[in-house]
Amino acid sequence: MKHLITILFFVTHGAFAQIDSDDGLTMKNPKNMNLEQRFELLKTIEVRMKELKVKQLEVQKFKDELDIQKAGIEERVKYLERLKVELAEKLDNKMEKDIQALKEMTKMYEGMKAKKAAGIIEKIDIDMARIILQLMNKKKASAILDGVSEEKAIKLSEHYAGFSSSQKNKTMDSVKRSPSFNKQGDTP
Repeated sequence: MKHLITILFFVTHGAFAQIDSDDGLTMKNPKNMNLEQRFELLKTIEVRMKELKVKQLEVQKFKDELDIQKAGIEERVKYLERLKVELAEKLDNKMEKDIQALKEMTKMYEGMKAKKAAGIIEKIDIDMARIILQLMNKKKASAILDGVSEEKAIKLSEHYAGFSSSQKNKTMDSVKRSPSFNKQGDTP
């Protein structure tokens, strides 16, 4: 827009005018132009100003659309952040309830005779059994573990130590190489 105003000023005040045409740029002195050429130059400037105005409106419309989209995205982010906090609170509450339930269940198992508790531990999920035994008094857990099958005791021991079967061999190799293991008189 500034360039067109500058051109218009030069045309009306007799300075050199720069005309941007499809063929390229040409320079003309408006004093040497006849009336028809000046009129043509002003007409070209007017067309260019209208084109520029249309482009400015398009750019403003695009900017307005982007602002609307940005506001929508920002609102969505705020909603998702609120949802994240809400879900975290619900998860914390659920975990707290689950932990409390496990502690209560552990107390029930601790109150049972070791043989009866071992029979139940034998049948429940390995992870649940591990958690219950971990929360228990170690002496009671030991007595219950003594009453389960050897296979279940092995699996519980592996889970208790946090081993998967693929990790077991790697960990045993590391233990055998450790200085404290060798101090006990064993060799790798």
